[in-house]
Amino acid sequence: MNTGAKKLSSKQLANIVRPVLDAYSVELERTRKSAEARGKRRDWLWDGFISAFATSGGSRHYDEQIKPHRERYRWQAIERLSDPNRRELLRAAVNPRWREKKDGTPWYSAHLEGAFQRFRSAGGPGAILKEYESCKTAPERVSYLTTFRGIGKKYARDIPMGAYDAMFRKHFAIDARLKSILRATGNYTGKYEIDEKYLRDVAHHLKVNCWDLDKTLYTKRDEVLERLGAPISRGSKHATPSGGCMSPRSCKGR
Repeated sequence: MNTGAKKLSSKQLANIVRPVLDAYSVELERTRKSAEARGKRRDWLWDGFISAFATSGGSRHYDEQIKPHRERYRWQAIERLSDPNRRELLRAAVNPRWREKKDGTPWYSAHLEGAFQRFRSAGGPGAILKEYESCKTAPERVSYLTTFRGIGKKYARDIPMGAYDAMFRKHFAIDARLKSILRATGNYTGKYEIDEKYLRDVAHHLKVNCWDLDKTLYTKRDEVLERLGAPISRGSKHATPSGGCMSPRSCKGR
């Protein structure tokens, strides 16, 4: 997929990003500590699923409707609800863009309910975490998470990155914002592994791990685009679904 933009090498992009990364260092450290604390919770995977289904299609829904009431969506709170109340709460958690199909039948709300049922059948988040941790490499963990309907390559990375999983510090959750930067550098291919390799090379030149660069590009996307001389879209981080089943087309027949 060639956007027509003049290609920048990974080293050139690193030089452009370096001042942004330096200015963001204090805030980045706070973000890292928050992710580390989240990863110490036994239910962090369930929290990650709530975040994934709430942010797919745009982060505004999560920021305005879920984040202020986060405790309602904790496993301990949800598992106590009656079936009708739980289904309604999980439906409300899903971003409205993908909550239901055009004919009104459940879509991603059904996927999140399915995830709940799988968590419960396994014995709760702790049991699912044991299954996840039995996967000894990042690709195995990605494959495991994508066995949940509605979770594709992007969110199978984003969920563990949100808990600062050590196996995912060499990975990127390539979303709409990171894609816009890749397009502006002329390096967006639409092939996840190739796009991720380019970003890994940028991180290598910056001498930072991929987690740090991912969070910097996500949070400071507009500043990076401005330094690239590229137009800035006002869409949110998750303006379009990405990765595997977090898109209408890729879910057909699943």
